[in-house]
Amino acid sequence: MDKLRHAFAVDPPESARCETLPPALENLAGAIVDWGLELPALMLIDSLRPLSFLAGEILHCLGPLANLSGSLPEYREVALALEDRDCLPMLARRIEEIQATRESQR
Repeated sequence: MDKLRHAFAVDPPESARCETLPPALENLAGAIVDWGLELPALMLIDSLRPLSFLAGEILHCLGPLANLSGSLPEYREVALALEDRDCLPMLARRIEEIQATRESQR
């Protein structure tokens, strides 16, 4: 019965939880602010939040193609981060933090 209970779990296991933003997503947040795409990125993040787990699974399926480009470690970080529903809001907050920091430096 215990196996059946976990068969339909929606939350990732504790080992896959996103406690800190992975370096690949940290770099992405910085690039988004550099390019001036904060608003479109935040809108996309908010609209795709319900599909984040599915996006992570799709990235896992496309992993062999990422292996050809040689960026597999970062690719896996992003795929694992997307499986956790708490990671996208963390990415959005980080984009806002970087934007606020850069605006205050001007």
